[in-house]
Amino acid sequence: LILTTSLLLVYFVYLDDNFISLSFFFRINNAVLVSVFLFGFIYKIFYDRNFFSSINFNDLRIIFNYFLNFSLPLFTYSCFSLLCTFGERWMLQKFGGSEEQAYFGLSLKISTAMLIFTFAIMPIFIREVSKNFKDNIEFVKKLFVNINIILIYFICMMTTLVLIYSSEISFIFFGETNEYAIEVLKLMIFYPVLQTIGQINGSFYFATDRTKEYKNIGIFNLS
Repeated sequence: LILTTSLLLVYFVYLDDNFISLSFFFRINNAVLVSVFLFGFIYKIFYDRNFFSSINFNDLRIIFNYFLNFSLPLFTYSCFSLLCTFGERWMLQKFGGSEEQAYFGLSLKISTAMLIFTFAIMPIFIREVSKNFKDNIEFVKKLFVNINIILIYFICMMTTLVLIYSSEISFIFFGETNEYAIEVLKLMIFYPVLQTIGQINGSFYFATDRTKEYKNIGIFNLS
């Protein structure tokens, strides 16, 4: 598998003159991975006589029901979020034009860059909550309060700094002092604060298997 991936990369990057990006290579690589998985699965079914006898279908049904109850609200929320994102970008392009789209896109990237610390700490927060919320609820409460104080304070501090130097940042990224760009950046710079609050609360619902509440609150906020 590693050899096949390496040969594909060498071919598409160095030998194919029509190769433009690595996207096609990654699609081929994913197809190879899926093919290897299917080959192993089919081989296991047809050549291992004890394959079906070793499966406990009652446990399999319980796992499938848990997977369905956990994942279906997330799938619904993801579809609704995708439609909302597409709709807001379409409306911005329709009524604001390409210039406003550029201001919004770059300001969104600048504000999202401040969420690196939040995105990095969320997996640890989810792990600790999911591990302790049934047996040590006091620890979870303390962790929830502390993580809110630390993250929101840090994001508010970063937001204030960017807000103070918004003119200089706008000049660096946009290449000119544009009042419209500065105003868009000043508005979008508050996005990380709300996003951090949503990430903390959403991660808490996610870690405690309350994905239905996570979906309902997320759809309400997007609406």
